[in-house]
Amino acid sequence: MTKIQTREVVSTRYAILLKNKVILDIIRKDSNVEKGQELWETIGEIQGVRGDDYDGAFGNYIYVEIDIEYDTKDTWKLIYNLINQYTSTGVNG
Repeated sequence: MTKIQTREVVSTRYAILLKNKVILDIIRKDSNVEKGQELWETIGEIQGVRGDDYDGAFGNYIYVEIDIEYDTKDTWKLIYNLINQYTSTGVNG
């Protein structure tokens, strides 16, 4: 008999598809900004957002994990705005 009573979703992991080659622009810019100012650091400062990652090896994506209670239009607007401000081409969101 199992001792587990239930399970619940507490966060969701997303892959944000960027326009062609934008991930390379982000990685290039990350190498030229001060430590702590990289895009992944900035996105990670949004309340309820964690696990943001990108490196180009897995495609033109930024991966983010968002806690369920913060998975809102406002949070997504912040994420998209940060990406668009960081790049010249950004995302459509």
